[in-house]
Amino acid sequence: LEVPTSQLINQNSRKSIPLYASSGTVIFTSDEIIADVENILNLGYTAYKMRVGYQEWDTDIKRVENARNIFGNNDLMVDAIMGTLRPAWSANKAISRAKDLIDFNLRWLEEPVHPENIKGLAEVCHSELVPIAAGEAYSGSGEYQSILDLQAVDILQFDSTHSGGMLVCIELAKKSEAMRLSSALHVWGSAVAIAANVQVALAEPSIDILEIPMVSLELTDKMWMEPPIIKDGIWH
Repeated sequence: LEVPTSQLINQNSRKSIPLYASSGTVIFTSDEIIADVENILNLGYTAYKMRVGYQEWDTDIKRVENARNIFGNNDLMVDAIMGTLRPAWSANKAISRAKDLIDFNLRWLEEPVHPENIKGLAEVCHSELVPIAAGEAYSGSGEYQSILDLQAVDILQFDSTHSGGMLVCIELAKKSEAMRLSSALHVWGSAVAIAANVQVALAEPSIDILEIPMVSLELTDKMWMEPPIIKDGIWH
């Protein structure tokens, strides 16, 4: 039909979506975080996510502090990647870590416990220290329903490439909105993953923001039918 997928889903789909730059790898030093944030600012982004949890906590705090100092009042997110790192934080340890992050005015703290620990996730969220985001690790409707039933997040995340597909993600966004939760699209992969999630974000206005991975994949550069138009942290 030669129209964007978003318009097939919703004739009144929007024409742009806010983005956040996903970078700040867990092994970056404090100085490397400064350089990373400066690069993100130069690219025009006003939202940035970095990883913590691998280095000594005092070092991680310094890394977050540097990111905040350089990024100013822009949106800063911190991902604890507890679905990846071992051992994962317990709920109590995550709450303790969240207390240390309060002063940095984070948009969210992501995946503060292992994805299987949904009750622990709810405990961290209910501490109301910093907004909690999670969802990228789940692929079944039952898992997402458990998160919603327990009100285990402030921001529900999903990805059309492994959370059940595009229409399932739109339904999850609608459920989040009905519960007065925010929602955000996780993206990590090639042009296919990015493009699919962009169309979901454009089709569903309740979705707040879309992740753009700051990794260079030669394959992705060759896959675009039309190169994306990204300006000042907005996908057009």
